[in-house]
Amino acid sequence: MSTALVLAMVGAYGVLADSEAVKTANWAYSEVKNVKISSADFSASHDGPDFKTYIGLNAVVYSLDSKEYTMDWEDFVCPTPDRCIPIYECQGANPEIAKVVEANVALTLIALLIMFRRVKTENDSDCVKFVSLIFMIAAIVSGAISVGLFLDDCYSDLVELKSFTALQVLANEPPLNITGDVTYEMGSGYLCVICALALQVFSTLIALFQPVPDASVGSQYESILKVSFDEV
Repeated sequence: MSTALVLAMVGAYGVLADSEAVKTANWAYSEVKNVKISSADFSASHDGPDFKTYIGLNAVVYSLDSKEYTMDWEDFVCPTPDRCIPIYECQGANPEIAKVVEANVALTLIALLIMFRRVKTENDSDCVKFVSLIFMIAAIVSGAISVGLFLDDCYSDLVELKSFTALQVLANEPPLNITGDVTYEMGSGYLCVICALALQVFSTLIALFQPVPDASVGSQYESILKVSFDEV
């Protein structure tokens, strides 16, 4: 369960709107290759580094050459709205998913603390086991909701994008038409949450079948000790 907590925290790191956080724990990642730039006057291929996009839960980061642009979802405006419908789907869903991810980390932490209590036999009981399972199941439910929502409301739309088109308008210059092939992949933050969910399920099954110590055995042992001391 401790490993699940670490993985959940890595996924939650992508909640931050900081560029490094989004790049490190992004929930989806894309790279535009075979970039071509054309206008009324010329057509050429882009020989520099590929255009990259990092999708976070509260921000999106664009990277081209040595330049980076970070935008909060609240401020995100696509220059070509007709090509950014999937991105706008993420814009509406991801901030809400971020709240579920934060709740998942909190529930996993509480469940782990209760599990530590069960390590000591004298602290374990049916009540402690029940409360532990409640929080573990709640962590699983919140993790599953975050994974499902992102997959359904954001990622499934992103992977349908096969090409990238943008129109860049420069002062005193003819409009530039920028095109390329785009592929989206699951980001490290999202994959960490999926792994955390799997570990949470495994830990919950172990906790479910872990027996609670028989209180009568402990009482009998104390009685034997008491009789022994009385005889001495």
